[in-house]
Amino acid sequence: MPNYISHGIPLFNIIHTKLRYSLTQLNYDLFKYGLTNDISCNCGYFCEDNHQYMLSCMLYNRQRNVLFETINHIVNGTVILDLSLLLYGNADLTNVQNENIFTAVQLYIKKSKRFT
Repeated sequence: MPNYISHGIPLFNIIHTKLRYSLTQLNYDLFKYGLTNDISCNCGYFCEDNHQYMLSCMLYNRQRNVLFETINHIVNGTVILDLSLLLYGNADLTNVQNENIFTAVQLYIKKSKRFT
């Protein structure tokens, strides 16, 4: 396991890890374990899952714009910005670049206030 996987503030690193394993308080994850009957997002989208939360939920557009700008600056167009990069990093990048991406993702998690 790469060192950057455990990088960051513990609380937000734990949430980041839960996103990787789909064990969050997102409605789709709760539905899979019989904890809710409604998978929809508060924004009105039919399914609140990792992809929707991280990449498209309109409730977090401002926070996501900051995240994407930060990551684009880190990678300088060398890799595709997708869910895999946000959750797992990229082996073609340096450890420092991956740590910086993880810091940015965890700041997004914090600023979105979805899990607090």
